[in-house]
Amino acid sequence: MLINTLRECGVQIIGVTDITSQAITSNGVKIIGNDEVIFQYPKDEIRIVNGIGSLPGDNRRLAVSQKMDRKGYEFLTVIDPTARIAKDVQIGQGSQIMAGVVLQTGIVIGKGTVVNTGSIVDHDCNIGIDSWISPGVTLCGRVTVGEHAYIGAGSTVIQDIHVADNATVGAGSTILRDVECAETVIQKSYDR
Repeated sequence: MLINTLRECGVQIIGVTDITSQAITSNGVKIIGNDEVIFQYPKDEIRIVNGIGSLPGDNRRLAVSQKMDRKGYEFLTVIDPTARIAKDVQIGQGSQIMAGVVLQTGIVIGKGTVVNTGSIVDHDCNIGIDSWISPGVTLCGRVTVGEHAYIGAGSTVIQDIHVADNATVGAGSTILRDVECAETVIQKSYDR
């Protein structure tokens, strides 16, 4: 997805790093080695994109972000051309806004956050740094999402709710109350 979005935005892609792959290319882009190869490029001449996905409890994405920050490399903010974004939305450096996302007025999105495919973030929401908003999520008005939070696919968070730092909302959940720091909320579905 990121490679396609970067191409649509006219970004020149030098290559992809991958610590596990034996492949030569990824989606037609040359795999140039592991993350250490990045340090061969002057930090003022390139921008990097974090293509690691996120799941609750998996800190690989955050670890790479922190490592590159310490080394002085900047992450490119990626915004898919199909996203609809109000003019006053503030998007932190290195964040990724994917295809079909709608961001309404008064939103603040922290550094390194991903708002994934088809998500809707309504007015006056605040999403903290390095959070993950999965595909098809709806955040109603004035929702606050803390740092390093994870909102699962297809979830809805109603207006004026606070999802605290490091909290996890399971896929398909409807959140009607605040979610505490590091709390996991899973809405179970039952067959009839």
